[in-house]
Amino acid sequence: MFSRMKKRKRKKTGSGIAAAAVGNHPGLDRGCAGFRRFAIPAVLACAPIWLLVVFVPGLLAKEKKPVTKTIAGAVLDGADNPVVGAAIELNDIQDNKKFAKYSQEGGKYQFTDLDPKHDFEVQVSFKGMSSEVRKVSSLDDRRIVVLNFILTPSTSESKQ
Repeated sequence: MFSRMKKRKRKKTGSGIAAAAVGNHPGLDRGCAGFRRFAIPAVLACAPIWLLVVFVPGLLAKEKKPVTKTIAGAVLDGADNPVVGAAIELNDIQDNKKFAKYSQEGGKYQFTDLDPKHDFEVQVSFKGMSSEVRKVSSLDDRRIVVLNFILTPSTSESKQ
């Protein structure tokens, strides 16, 4: 009985490359009767999601923070004790700008977000004591430059 039944030919629906690719695939034609009819709308519905997944991370990766330099360290007295409240002066040589901070607990200080293409001079002073002037060059490619200072009595007050 089954051998005498005629097989009906199915009409091929859809157009374009996607329909031809689906029509030529042997496994997809048998199991899903309406697959061809919904293949193109399904692909078009997924296209915006696919574009987001592929292109958005690439666009976001281009937004990088600019590279900056940090000068940090500690201020100590002659006996290697931390000095709290010492004035640290930073001079940007290219812009001729001066910045000042006070040392915190443990004698620590930090200048952040500095232009790595500029040269800097740093000096520390506290109650009649001062340090030598230290320079940080733009040729120094470290992102964090550590400068520790030891305060000694100034020469002008030591003579008095």
